Amino acid sequence: MCGICGIVDFTGAPVSPDSLEAMCQALAHRGPDDHGLWTQGGVGLGHRRLSILDLSPAGHQPMSSQDGGVWVVYNGEVYNFRELRAQLETKGHRFGSHTDTEVIINGYLEWGQELWQRLDGMFALALWDGRQRALHLVRDPFGIKPLFYHQQGQLVVFASELKGILASGLYEPRLNPRSLSNFLTYFYTPGPATILEDCWLVPPAQALRFNAQGSSQRRYWSLAQARPLGAVSEEEVLERVRQECRLAVDKSLVSDVPIGLLLSAGIDSNIILQELLSAAYPDIQTFTVGFTEDSYDESATVKRVVAATGVRNVTALAEEQDLPGIFDHMTRHLDSLNANPANLGTYFIVQNAARHVKVALSGSGNDEIFAGYSTYLADRLRTPYRLLPPPLRWLIRGLAQRWRPSGKKYGYDYLARKFSEGAELPPEKSHYWWRTIFTDQQKEQAIQGYQGSAFEVDSFAPYEERFREMDGHGFAERSMYADLLMFNNENGNMMLDNLSMAFSLEVRPPFLTKRFVEFAFQVPFGLKLKGTKTKYCLRKAYENQMGHELAWAKKQGLLSPVGQMVRGQLREMSQEAISQAARLPFFNGKFLERMWADHLAGRRDYGYHVYNILTFMRWHDLHLKDGAGWRRLARPGQTPAAGQRPAGDRSQEEKAS
Repeated sequence: MCGICGIVDFTGAPVSPDSLEAMCQALAHRGPDDHGLWTQGGVGLGHRRLSILDLSPAGHQPMSSQDGGVWVVYNGEVYNFRELRAQLETKGHRFGSHTDTEVIINGYLEWGQELWQRLDGMFALALWDGRQRALHLVRDPFGIKPLFYHQQGQLVVFASELKGILASGLYEPRLNPRSLSNFLTYFYTPGPATILEDCWLVPPAQALRFNAQGSSQRRYWSLAQARPLGAVSEEEVLERVRQECRLAVDKSLVSDVPIGLLLSAGIDSNIILQELLSAAYPDIQTFTVGFTEDSYDESATVKRVVAATGVRNVTALAEEQDLPGIFDHMTRHLDSLNANPANLGTYFIVQNAARHVKVALSGSGNDEIFAGYSTYLADRLRTPYRLLPPPLRWLIRGLAQRWRPSGKKYGYDYLARKFSEGAELPPEKSHYWWRTIFTDQQKEQAIQGYQGSAFEVDSFAPYEERFREMDGHGFAERSMYADLLMFNNENGNMMLDNLSMAFSLEVRPPFLTKRFVEFAFQVPFGLKLKGTKTKYCLRKAYENQMGHELAWAKKQGLLSPVGQMVRGQLREMSQEAISQAARLPFFNGKFLERMWADHLAGRRDYGYHVYNILTFMRWHDLHLKDGAGWRRLARPGQTPAAGQRPAGDRSQEEKAS
């Protein structure tokens, strides 16, 4: 796991080593073990190394082919690199290290751009082909590893994090108003656009190629062709589930250093634990975060698991931490802007793990591919609910709006309000509604004075685009696919990478390998959500190994009690953020202050809304100095819609072969 960066000027103007070094320094937390620079004319590559495979100097990057014609900087792990290496050796390729990086170089020399679809793992890479004078930027199928770029004319600047691009001195930050609108809705910014104007995210499962003539974009892998399994019994599916889980965990154990586990009360991390135990993995270390609020706490369940299995566990209690003291550190590392309610809990668990291991496994991904969220059950309940007479539904909705906040995770007040609101919308938008924070009406009030600008209130378009990619499949499959691409890939994966790498910790999600996800999308939906049981086939497959109580326990998740936190330890910081926002010409201060007052008084639960504003204002102060981003908002019509190509890109997207 590493940090990568680079500058390519196709005019041939020399790259400044000082700029490249500044970019590397901005990414130093991603790779404290080694760093390297390579420049040649208009090309410069930088690398920060976290040594996981081949700990010797032979793994130093940037790394080149034997003839110096191809150079690579690479971040991540290719789990099938040994199989690829064996194939390449039969074709006459020789290796001077035991790294997956060298497999990428020789694989490119042998297969060209067809290499990308052969890689299975988590990765972001930049490859300079000096023979063709071309730069390739490639990202793994699920966006586990991030890669950002800025393109202006013949200049391309790229880095693992936005702060790397900012450090280059070759880009002046400007706020992207459409991405700000999306952030207020989702609490993150869907790609490929980012919160910064003219900075882009390489999309998952895609490869970008730049040369002096322009650029092209190619999707090298897709789930769109996935089809359900044939006529198979439930027991056959359960056996396949166990086989695929075992294989996925086994793949993720490629390492020359010990590997730990981020353990929660959820079934996914406990499946990983069961497979580690079955494989007799030595000296298993697990890490957990706890909360004093019972509905958020999982540590008691984890204690029972640890006692039964005998593995080591370290638990950090979130409320015992100095939340104001760590908030800016967390926000600085979440430079792509993310106010996920799970970020504080994630921060503490990865900080804890990094004190003991360099690599940890995570159970993320299964909620989106095995229907783990209650939102999929809500989709099913929507149809009979809509049969109720409209006056009765309006009454239910009105009562839900007046239900006093409980402060509980997934409290009935929250569930009733979101369900009754979303049920009145078309099916796709009803599903999306569960993923929203600020409503369109609230954004219209919060951002008064900017109507008709590049700021657009409706943020449904990114979700709708993902739904359309799976046309021809059922609604449930389309919903899971949209959630995988949005809520998991562009939110959860980005947050987990940013926060774990802040502590030089590599986190691997075994359930986000190509084979496993392809298998998951073949499993009939009726074996994922059966009755009211989410993740049915996963629970059923492992209930004998982990016990009935744990296997069928209600999903909890790693959400933090942000509503209580902004009234507690983060109250002063939240008040300051609301006051600062109110003084800016962009926000409607009276509306935000009224929302804050209602939350403090307990009249309404605006915890997520306040947390969004708090996160944005701290991000703004940390990354856009002196309010520069506010003074240089993009002009109306300047920002492409989500999914559009950057301005000036004349090429068409190529389809995966």
